[in-house]
Amino acid sequence: MSNVLAKSEVLSVGQMRHLTASLAQVERHLLEILALVDKPRGSPTPTLFGRETPDLPAGFGETARPSIASASATLTELVSTFGLQAPDFSQFRTVQALVITSVVVVEDAASRHMRGYGQIHPELPRMLDPLLSRLREQLLEIGRALSPPSSTEESSA
Repeated sequence: MSNVLAKSEVLSVGQMRHLTASLAQVERHLLEILALVDKPRGSPTPTLFGRETPDLPAGFGETARPSIASASATLTELVSTFGLQAPDFSQFRTVQALVITSVVVVEDAASRHMRGYGQIHPELPRMLDPLLSRLREQLLEIGRALSPPSSTEESSA
């Protein structure tokens, strides 16, 4: 009898899915680290709700790049050893999930949900909720853009 086990004997289908999802997350994180390493110093990505501080140690990229390459090689070996195949990446589902998640976050930010964070100023609902409602509708419009226009909408355009 051979000492080599078939890949299907080592991992169950559920274990294979879990391992694939976990390693895909590690791969995404390595790519994010590389993106930060490769970003020109002093050119942070502008955002409204956070400032990127270019505070990686001098030489971090040079020091970390070989380890990142080694980690990527190990990911490749894991894929080969266990016959891992990531499911197709659906841009549609990704956008759909991002929109739904964002809508839930916006709904949770409404004034009525702020009681747990302190006393509600009487003007807060009037000032905050209409803006959040508008943002929610804008996010839903993005989600609706995923649906192809109906034939009646196309003919009236």
